[in-house]
Amino acid sequence: MTSEQQIKNSLAALHDNGIIAFPSEVGWQLVCDALDEQAVSRLKATCDFSPVSIILAAQRDVLQYVAAPDPAVFDYFDTIDHPTTIVFENGIGLATNALNVDGSVSIRLVKDDFTKHLIKRFGKPLAVADLAYTNNSINVNTNTIDPNWHKLCDYLVESFENQLPFKTASWIKWIDGPTPMVIRP
Repeated sequence: MTSEQQIKNSLAALHDNGIIAFPSEVGWQLVCDALDEQAVSRLKATCDFSPVSIILAAQRDVLQYVAAPDPAVFDYFDTIDHPTTIVFENGIGLATNALNVDGSVSIRLVKDDFTKHLIKRFGKPLAVADLAYTNNSINVNTNTIDPNWHKLCDYLVESFENQLPFKTASWIKWIDGPTPMVIRP
């Protein structure tokens, strides 16, 4: 199946408040509409132990979902050469249950073309959880698709170019000022 067809199938599932699974730059992920409370609740129920993050396609999108981000963060984004999730204080405009308990929001800008195109065409941010944190014993560090994954989502993207090798995302907390606090390098 072509990437274009997989994007169309993914969009159909997302527009129907569904969950999709696909191999991202950081591993297999489950994603849904980050603005839809019911979809995020379903995602969280599937991935009990995974923190929910938001993935965006462009830096400017941060302005829609973070209240008054420090302008220095945009310079920092330009220096990032690997997947990095940034925890911002005061998330806004998202499903309430997509925010962290303290109202902060964890955001990662995606680098791979498939995910960028998917987010841009969907026109909304995506809430994401790692498939490794589901209630199932599955091997997520492989190109091989476990048959049980179909039970966890409404659509499974079976493959696209450049899906491996997966990289571990860094996590930082952005506190006002030029230097972020590193949570996981």
